[in-house]
Amino acid sequence: MVALGVDLDPNCTPPRFDGDNVLADSHGRLLIGVTAAEPAAEFTAAVRFLEQAAGRPTFAVPLAGGRFPHIDMAVCDLNGRAWLVYPDALSGFDLDDPDWNDLFLGLQVIKVTAADGEQLACNLVVQGDTAIGPEISTELQIRIEQHGIAYYGTPLTELLKAGGGAHCLTLELPG
Repeated sequence: MVALGVDLDPNCTPPRFDGDNVLADSHGRLLIGVTAAEPAAEFTAAVRFLEQAAGRPTFAVPLAGGRFPHIDMAVCDLNGRAWLVYPDALSGFDLDDPDWNDLFLGLQVIKVTAADGEQLACNLVVQGDTAIGPEISTELQIRIEQHGIAYYGTPLTELLKAGGGAHCLTLELPG
């Protein structure tokens, strides 16, 4: 997991990019979900363009793909206090690996169970001391609230049927 980077002419037209695999964290970084072992040159160029346009460093996060092709299905930054992580959605996830620990900046990682992961428990909207997302287990809700974040679960069944969650309903605008 290293910062992606290629030389890119700042005057070029950016290639098409899938926004479902970009997660802006509270640490000034953009986490980019990558499902291929070697991202295509066009993808890497798009990430580099995004990095330059946003003024934030980008970091590749290997996703398992399949049913969980997007980064917001795999990880959630709890406003710099901890991380929600659904291990089954990540390729090669191992907290004993220093690269994974570095990615999560040494903060506590709350592992999401398969039952909560299937409900897209990492696909949350977190703003300040509040998180909004799908109905999740009481145990996971308590673990989130232990970090000073109030959790509000809402039925998202129709959105889940289409493969989306609460985070999918948002659009980050530059501040």
